Amino acid sequence: MTASTRDEDRMALSRLHTLRAMNAVANSALPLETELQRAAELVAQELDADLCAIWLFSPDTNELILHTTNGPRPRAGMVVRRALGEGYSGWVAKEGVQLIVEDALAHDAYREEA
Repeated sequence: MTASTRDEDRMALSRLHTLRAMNAVANSALPLETELQRAAELVAQELDADLCAIWLFSPDTNELILHTTNGPRPRAGMVVRRALGEGYSGWVAKEGVQLIVEDALAHDAYREEA
């Protein structure tokens, strides 16, 4: 077994553990807010991300509403809304594809949300 194969196996095992933890959270009797908070923490940990934010779509207003984050709260508080296409979260929701930005603070279109 090569070193890269062992690394791939470790990564796959880590993902499996995260999926099991996410399943346990989703099937728990915890309040939704607690479940989403834990989900954000698990995703950020698994992806080695500084921040994971969970936005919920409101069909009534056609907007995304920030529901929880594993990191610092936005300066405006947790009542943050984005139109589809606005900021990177709105862009991803509108386009339905991932967007990887190395330095969101340096990018004019995404700085406010970063």
